[in-house]
Amino acid sequence: MEIEFISTFERHLQSGINLFTGAGFSLLAEDCSGKSLPRGSELKDELIVAFPGTPSVLELPQLCTLISRTKREELYNYIYRRFSVCDFSSLYKNLEFIEIKNVFTTNVDNLFQKIFESSPSKYINDANLNGASFHDKQAIDYFYMHGSVLDKESPLVFGDLDIASAFSHDPARWNYLTSLMGRFPTLFWGYALKDAGTLQSFSNALNEHNQKDAWIVLHPDYLADGEIDYYKSLGLKIIQSDTKELLEYLDHSNSSNTKEKESTEQRPHPYPEYSVPSNSAIEHRSIQDYFQGASPTWSDIYSPRVCRVRFYDQVEDISCHDICRSFAPILEKIS
Repeated sequence: MEIEFISTFERHLQSGINLFTGAGFSLLAEDCSGKSLPRGSELKDELIVAFPGTPSVLELPQLCTLISRTKREELYNYIYRRFSVCDFSSLYKNLEFIEIKNVFTTNVDNLFQKIFESSPSKYINDANLNGASFHDKQAIDYFYMHGSVLDKESPLVFGDLDIASAFSHDPARWNYLTSLMGRFPTLFWGYALKDAGTLQSFSNALNEHNQKDAWIVLHPDYLADGEIDYYKSLGLKIIQSDTKELLEYLDHSNSSNTKEKESTEQRPHPYPEYSVPSNSAIEHRSIQDYFQGASPTWSDIYSPRVCRVRFYDQVEDISCHDICRSFAPILEKIS
C-alpha cells in the first residue's frame, strides 16, 4: 500500500475529513442472502438474468433506464433487496475512530447506517431527509446521490452523468455540497476511471484554489494506463490500496488510541425492549403514509416534517395530519 503525503493524510484523519464513496467501498458487505454487494459489471450480469430479454450490449445505466420504463417497481424491489446490508466485515468498524465530517456516496446501500448503528459516539444523519446538522459533534451528515434503500421516496439514479445534469435542476443544493467539500479534505474511495463523471461533476470543488487536500483510493491491480495522471490532473493525491488494506491501515494508524476504543465500546442496554432506536437504525418511510392515516412509527418521530405546537403551559407534539383532521368539519361546510 502506498499513500502520498501520508503524514498530512493521517493528520486529517484525526482533525476531520469527508468521505466520498463508490461501489468499491462496499465490497466487504453482504446482503441478507449472504451475497457480496455487486459492483457495476456484476449488477449488470444479474439484471440480465433477472429480467430476461434485456439487451446485454447496453451498459448498466442504459440497461437500468430501459428496464425501468416497463418494470420500474420490479427493478426497484430487486435493487432494494440486493443492496440492503445484513452483514459486513468488522474492519469497517475502524471508521468509528477517524473524524468523519460528511459522507457523500453514489451507493444506494445502507452500509454506513449499519456500521454506526451501535456506535455510542457517532450517528449517521440522513441529510437528504433531515437536513444538515449544526453544532452536533456526534452527527455524520450523509448525502446520497443515487437514492437509498432506506428512503423509498428518493428516485434511483442510474448514471453518473445524471449527477451532472442535477446541477442544473437544483443548483443551490449542489453548490452547498461542493462548498462542504471545500471546508474539509476529501477521500474518494471505491471509484474507477469509468466513474469519472462523478469526479468531473465536482471539478470545481477539486480545484486547487478551492480545495485543501483530496485523495483517491486506487486498486493497484486494476490501474489503467494514464489513470494516475488523470486523477492528479484533477488535483487528487493517490492512495494505492484495496478496501481491506485501507481499513486495516486505519486500525493500525489509530493503534495509539486503543484505550479510547475500549472506552467507547457500547454497553448492552439493560432493557433492550424499551430502548430508543437510533436515527440511522430505522427505515424511513414516506411521510405521506402518515398523513393518509397510517399509525405513527419511529420514522415519523425522527422526521423534521412534524409540526410542534404549544398549547397554553403544556408542550405537545402533534402531526400536521392531526391539525388538518381537526379542521375537517369546517372545511366540509365551506365546500
